[in-house]
Amino acid sequence: MSPFLWALRLVHAFEDRIIEAILRQPGFHRAVGRIHRTIHERKHGRNPHEPLAPGEATAEQGKHSSDTS
Repeated sequence: MSPFLWALRLVHAFEDRIIEAILRQPGFHRAVGRIHRTIHERKHGRNPHEPLAPGEATAEQGKHSSDTS
């Protein structure tokens, strides 16, 4: 058996254990939640019921069309 096929079988044998280890990590779920929230906010806008992030209310929101200077 070639080394490549041996390595492939080894990875395939431990695939379920690797996936279970990843899914047990709270950091993985936090990262997925942040990605989901970011995409949802870009598609649908911010949830008006969530509190503002620190510094968000005082951040410069860009130039308005009424500002001509």
